[in-house]
Amino acid sequence: MSSYLSGMNVLVTGASDGIGAELAVKLAQNGAGSLILAGRNRSRLEDTAQRCKIPCRLVVADLATSEGVDQLLSAVFDHAEKPEFVYEHAWQVGDLLLWDNRCSMHARTDFPHEERRLLRRVT
Repeated sequence: MSSYLSGMNVLVTGASDGIGAELAVKLAQNGAGSLILAGRNRSRLEDTAQRCKIPCRLVVADLATSEGVDQLLSAVFDHAEKPEFVYEHAWQVGDLLLWDNRCSMHARTDFPHEERRLLRRVT
């Protein structure tokens, strides 16, 4: 079955109970590739993950605190920056790159200030 969610990694907060847990299960049933489940109760997150039947990463954190938010962001960045998700282009004169902004994170490494870079955005 093909869907918009096919292969996507989706973050669900409040996934240990109620609407968040049910949303996680529905996302899994509708083609999400994996889930990051965030909530305050580890055993309930584990129950939700078991119901999802797809790969789930659990983040036990209280998102009402700045420490909890930092913990969640750290987990998301650790996941998103895995080598299998990173493309690094070795630029050559005349190169043109196109990408889909819906599913991309952008970062650049430093480059010599004397090199000219031109970016044109088309929406």
